[in-house]
Amino acid sequence: MKGFEFEKLNDYSVYEESELFLEGNGALILDRVHRIAYISLSDRSHENLAIIFCNDHGYEPVIFQSFHQFDAQLKPIFHSNRMMSLGIHFCVICWDFIPDIDARIKIEQRLIKTNKEIITISMEQMHQFAGNMVEIKNKKGHPFICMSTRAFDSLTTSQKIILSRHGMLLHAPLYNIEKFGGGSARCMIADVFYKNY
Repeated sequence: MKGFEFEKLNDYSVYEESELFLEGNGALILDRVHRIAYISLSDRSHENLAIIFCNDHGYEPVIFQSFHQFDAQLKPIFHSNRMMSLGIHFCVICWDFIPDIDARIKIEQRLIKTNKEIITISMEQMHQFAGNMVEIKNKKGHPFICMSTRAFDSLTTSQKIILSRHGMLLHAPLYNIEKFGGGSARCMIADVFYKNY
């Protein structure tokens, strides 16, 4: 790619032959400061490949399972970023989809240890994509928390006040993306970092 230089490339495509998948941005919720990867297991987030990724990149894996009702069946949530969003100083999470109490405690302990303010969202709010927000910064270093209008409207006044302490809230109507694409603001912006020369 012209103008960009990549010092290291990890190619995990060979694992497709064994039907092991790890769909990066959606599968991994990365705390880049504390090197912790939160991963909800599904067909798109295989445990073995998640551990390989964490070993390759120096992350501590926090692996758990989350479920929701789909077609009258209990199925794994296909992407971690549907029910969890991580900022520098906050975490938005839907505990109701994590049935394992020990897993909840493990996640909560990591969040508390890394000084994250925990903002709990409901199942209904998660279905409105409130778990799919992303924190970004502008050129001056000012933080913004981006989400869809649908997610913003689902938040309570107190949740908005808490989030506003961590950055200016920005939202945009993403109804077609959410309806037909299955993702929202974080899926669109993604966590892609590279050095620009």
